[in-house]
Amino acid sequence: MRFRSLLFVLAVCMPTFLFAQLDTGTIVGTVVDSTGLVIPAATVLVQSIETGARTDATTDGNGNFVAPALRAGTYRVTVTVGGFQTHI
Repeated sequence: MRFRSLLFVLAVCMPTFLFAQLDTGTIVGTVVDSTGLVIPAATVLVQSIETGARTDATTDGNGNFVAPALRAGTYRVTVTVGGFQTHI
């Protein structure tokens, strides 16, 4: 009986352990101006410092952006939008 319980626990938990081994992450953010107002339709470039790989995103109506499935590492995030200075 104890063996079956242990086997059940391993069968349920094993997929969780395997999933935890991913080496990717997501950068999420909100682009706002100096007064705190959100900036929709801003272009966001997320670029890996090590490999140069880049992911482009655009902010939504609430100023939010998502850059998913990024390999572990260091990234430079650059935001550009008309009428504003580029921010890194």
